[in-house]
Amino acid sequence: MKIHYYLKRAIQSSILATSLLLLGCSTPEFARVKTTGGYLSETKVALPERLSEEIGRIVFIRKEASNQHIPTIFINERVMGSLPPERYTESLVCPGEQAIRIDTRTGTNLHGAEQQISVAAGSTQYLQVYESNDTDFGIREISEEQVKDLSKGLSQSHVINRHQPICNAPLKVIKNINLAADALFKFDSTQMIPAGQARVDKLIRDIQSMGAQVEQIRIIGHTDRLGAVAYNDRLSQERAKTVALYMKQHGLNIPTVTEGRGSREPVTNGCKNQTNARKLIQCLQPDRRVSIDLMGTVEQIENKGISSK
Repeated sequence: MKIHYYLKRAIQSSILATSLLLLGCSTPEFARVKTTGGYLSETKVALPERLSEEIGRIVFIRKEASNQHIPTIFINERVMGSLPPERYTESLVCPGEQAIRIDTRTGTNLHGAEQQISVAAGSTQYLQVYESNDTDFGIREISEEQVKDLSKGLSQSHVINRHQPICNAPLKVIKNINLAADALFKFDSTQMIPAGQARVDKLIRDIQSMGAQVEQIRIIGHTDRLGAVAYNDRLSQERAKTVALYMKQHGLNIPTVTEGRGSREPVTNGCKNQTNARKLIQCLQPDRRVSIDLMGTVEQIENKGISSK
């Protein structure tokens, strides 16, 4: 029995040490019997004595057992794993804002809860996954003192943690998508038209199908040369913000930044020989666009069918 116990400990230590090495952190010294935050004392888990200053940690606790549905945990749209009753699980995360989502499916219905939390480098955040009714779950932050009471009788979930953060890795544009502003907005407006919403809806589905490959989204608004520079800068920025907000409100929880570059990056030659006002606006149409950069740590995405059409 002792051999089995120490073999299990050695395997756990080896797996976590390898994960931290991949994160760019030095291999930590392991406690002889160290528990998460010192409070989940009834479970023997080998963990680092302390977290690296380049990494944070989230611990998920589920106490109730009346609801036998098993929710799935997502961190920044990456599947982490599931959490059965009377269990806890944890994941290392890169410092900063984390989008946490809990989903459970009953039949054809999908129920979920979302919350944004901030995790500082070297710190641990505790989240309780609780039952809000017979099918739904909620998430709430809890203190270390609350963990003391909730942790009694808990055991660690043996579901494999599929969330492997890569911190401080440089992001690259892995896909660029250009959407014509005229197909998204009313002319000289930030109000999206139904056809534009449909285009963005499809884009959201495409990005979600890519999973963890997309780490960040950059949305850049562009205008044509007509109008004042300050006005065009503001219009392009507001259009980018409108698209970003729409994507967030429709289920895309990926960190997003927006920019407005006005008319400074045209794709036409300015149509300077065109004197007819209507034809000039038509000629400058390619300049009026919203450019969307999908950022990640890989250069190629295969067979995902992302299209700007």
